[in-house]
Amino acid sequence: MFDRVKKVSSEFLDNYISCWAKRKSLPSNDTLLYCKEGNKYIGVDNTTNDCWVEECVSKKEVQKWLNQVRRENFSFKYRKDRGDAR
Repeated sequence: MFDRVKKVSSEFLDNYISCWAKRKSLPSNDTLLYCKEGNKYIGVDNTTNDCWVEECVSKKEVQKWLNQVRRENFSFKYRKDRGDAR
């Protein structure tokens, strides 16, 4: 099964990133998150526990970035399960 993209509040995302940075328990098991902050969208990819953050100009752009991460992770897991991961 692969991770789903989840919209959260900017306060929740700030707390999530802060907890990750301080190595505290994360407030959610979700790993692909985004929020709207002002006139921009912030995406977080924590699928590898590295907490990548991307700033985007539109909801479509942030969802595209996060869905690309999701597809890459699913593809890698599938190849790994088959024994031919690179």
